[in-house]
Amino acid sequence: DLLCYGSRRLCADPRDKVYGLLGIAPPEVATLINPDYTSPISEVYQTTFQITVDAVKRLDLLGYCEHSHQRRLLGLPSWIPNWSVPIGTVPSLSSAFAAGNSKAAVRFLGRSRSMEVTGVRIGVVREVKTDSAEHLKDPQRFADRVVAWAPDSVTLDTELYPTGESLLDAYTLTLCQNRVQTRPSSGESPRLPMWKMAVWNLLSDPTNPSYRSEVASSVEVGRGVGLAFVITEDVHFGLGSPSTKPSDIICVLLGCKAPIVIRPRTDGGFEVVGACYLHGFSDAESLLGPLPAPWETAFHNNISGNWVLRFRNNATGEKLLDDPRKGSLPEGWSAVNGVADLAERQQVPFQNDLTGEASDCDPRMTVEALKQCGVNLETFCLF
Repeated sequence: DLLCYGSRRLCADPRDKVYGLLGIAPPEVATLINPDYTSPISEVYQTTFQITVDAVKRLDLLGYCEHSHQRRLLGLPSWIPNWSVPIGTVPSLSSAFAAGNSKAAVRFLGRSRSMEVTGVRIGVVREVKTDSAEHLKDPQRFADRVVAWAPDSVTLDTELYPTGESLLDAYTLTLCQNRVQTRPSSGESPRLPMWKMAVWNLLSDPTNPSYRSEVASSVEVGRGVGLAFVITEDVHFGLGSPSTKPSDIICVLLGCKAPIVIRPRTDGGFEVVGACYLHGFSDAESLLGPLPAPWETAFHNNISGNWVLRFRNNATGEKLLDDPRKGSLPEGWSAVNGVADLAERQQVPFQNDLTGEASDCDPRMTVEALKQCGVNLETFCLF
């Protein structure tokens, strides 16, 4: 993300973390931002957020928010990233399609500096396990984390997770945020059978040097340093911000790749805690339900280096651009055909043949369409 890249640059004035990028920013955003060094930093960042969301119709920027003291010092609402400090990669954003290609449903409430968003609750946090100080100082001690976080069950390989897989499968995939070799990732990713065996061996013999080394060598687990292991009230596993607390709510917001943890306020509103990975909700399951057998998600890198989501039938080998869980397009809408790079696009473009409107957001995933399908959407007011 361009703004996160800017946050890692050295600037004497924090406003330049935004203004310094205008020359390379998309014109639909850059032309609406007028540099003003008399404006408070919080106002510059809020304006940038709102213009960006209005332009791209997405809420992925929420994934870069952190519930921190520094944000409060600047007077930023919880839903605006603090670009004045370096923002690193957020692993849960790289492999998640939790809201599919839905369009953000947003309303900005200026005077209260709040934002209304629409989505669905997918869990309430019951338990949070964080890294010890020693683990944070020594990333090689991942093995201790794997053992300490393991569910308290002697039947880890036989008890079932809510998705129908074993608790062991769910736990091992949660540890690497499902970034095995069939999912988007960067660097080396473990194959599921090998990774599962490595975790199982370690849990069976936590002091074995060979087993500890095998787990610690995983690049993917290393990217989770500093995250907390989360268990929801309905026993879903996740990884999220160490600021996460019991009773926090995990939701999927329309237009946002990753699930977001929010904290209830006494006035009925919510504050953003941060992005998270919650196993079983990576591919729009909360909005469209699980993929029917024998379909599964399939990914490949396009010529631009971006991960492209497709769907594969394991029985026939057939691959589809469109999600088999969705019905036909609404009247007047069609998927754009004849585009030379269609197979290389991250999303299938849509066009309204009656109005000429074009969109990367699927008209079958609007608020109205999802409600008609029985999805229990809610409006959350973020402060």
